[in-house]
Amino acid sequence: MTLAQLNAFVLVARMGSVTAAASALGVSEPAVSQALAALRQHLGDPLVTRGPNGMRLTSGGSRLLPVASQMIALGAEAEAAVRAARGAPEQLRVVATSPIAEFLATPLVDAFTRRLASGVEATCGVATSREMPVLVVNRLADLALGPPLSGTGLRARAGAALAGSGRAVSNRGGSAGAAPGLVTSGAPRLDAGTVVSGAAGMGLGPALEPEGAAELISEPIFRCRTIVVASPRTRPRGSAAQWPWLVDPSGTDPASDVSRLLALLRVPDRQIQVFPNQTAAWAAAASGAGVAPALAHLVSSQLRRGELTMVDTPATPVESTWHVTSLRSERRSPAASALRRFLGTPEAMHLMRTPSVGVPPSRFRPPVYVTIWS
Repeated sequence: MTLAQLNAFVLVARMGSVTAAASALGVSEPAVSQALAALRQHLGDPLVTRGPNGMRLTSGGSRLLPVASQMIALGAEAEAAVRAARGAPEQLRVVATSPIAEFLATPLVDAFTRRLASGVEATCGVATSREMPVLVVNRLADLALGPPLSGTGLRARAGAALAGSGRAVSNRGGSAGAAPGLVTSGAPRLDAGTVVSGAAGMGLGPALEPEGAAELISEPIFRCRTIVVASPRTRPRGSAAQWPWLVDPSGTDPASDVSRLLALLRVPDRQIQVFPNQTAAWAAAASGAGVAPALAHLVSSQLRRGELTMVDTPATPVESTWHVTSLRSERRSPAASALRRFLGTPEAMHLMRTPSVGVPPSRFRPPVYVTIWS
């Protein structure tokens, strides 16, 4: 029995399928299936079975799950202790939504590591909203940057979104006010790019508290605004549901603001095209291929140069809040605690507002997927 086998079992149990577990880990489905099969054979129990409503834990699997989670946590602590004894740099694993990973993760982590007297070996990964809490709880990541994953921000987002989900979309014209289904916390309105401390998040549509959320703490760090852009040479016609929509991978994450925006506008799948990243989606929009959601402060250069123009929809602009999520302080690594503090500094604020400053080639690390076999 190995930690890799236990980790595969825990992720399948938490996420409900081998496919979802493999996606979160960035490995093939056969790799997860083989690890799970080896654990089943060793313990003499199926552990999980497939039912009409998805995967179900057996009695033995239900008893194993909390024990396996503890063993994985102890394994991570053991690895950290041995690394420290060898004098090796502390590991810091950050996962983020695709837009944050594309534009911000590398500059933020680079600036943070340069401030530290002691060495930190940092990596950045891409994860969906559903994958993030599982990765952090199971010590496959130390911090998650994206939507709220626990606490009042998530509950306020879910409650107000459900309350507004039955309203018809109206008020065409792109008002800066809250769109139907948009969750507000009751906090004072903030301009795009304002750091917040204690305000709940904003978002569209329902959000359910994920598995393991009680072990996590989410804190708001940055307020931003999502708009829709297109080529200034070709204005879209008809309703928003009829337009060609060009999205980055966050458009496939049901919990993302982009997915909720598309759902609110009732955009069918046939009108959506997914690109490898947001930059590619914007380039396609600039060529006249369709419209693309964009974070206003990240696309501001293209708007100033006239490559793109803002398009009004019944539901935009949409305000949202980025959060940093980690384990509670007593279970958090020193490097993770230090990065949380750094994200509230003026330097981090500047980078989140103007991420295009980049980093030297020698320090560049592209976003990667987390893997338990690395």
